Amino acid sequence: MAVAGNTNTPYIAKRAATLVTSGTAAVAFVTNQDATKTASVYLPVTTQTAMRGVIRAWGRVSTGTSGTFLAKIQFGTSVTATSNTDMASLAAQTVATTGNWELETQFIWDSTTKKLRGRMTGVSGDTPVLLASAVNTAVISTVDLSTSGNGLTVAVVFGTGNAANTAVLEGFTLEVQ
Repeated sequence: MAVAGNTNTPYIAKRAATLVTSGTAAVAFVTNQDATKTASVYLPVTTQTAMRGVIRAWGRVSTGTSGTFLAKIQFGTSVTATSNTDMASLAAQTVATTGNWELETQFIWDSTTKKLRGRMTGVSGDTPVLLASAVNTAVISTVDLSTSGNGLTVAVVFGTGNAANTAVLEGFTLEVQ
């Protein structure tokens, strides 16, 4: 299957700024260079009838006080995380002080249904807990990959508000097969 752009080559998001938030609402990572743009990867334009891929995001988290944390891969590129659609999400895990997180989703898309569907797995917390392979949080409908602009971003949610809550997106990649 041929895809416009490079196949079997990872698409890598620009370096994200460290996210510091005292709130408990979902917050999207923005780039170091421009706080008005999310750290995003974009699905390549294709004329084929199907596409398969893997999306990976990973990083570090620190909490000012023990609380829960979760990371999400979202379809959309708005800096307002609630404007994007959750595609894959870790379960909230307790982070006493510092921890790591990783989220991976494998997806399939076809030109008939125009839906992104797949499964996810991940780990999170200062004592990492494995999220068993599960169906993605949501099926993303009406994705037209014959046009550009179909992007993905990463958001995080802290369960306890604290001015010392910090999340770092160490990497965010998309591999199309």
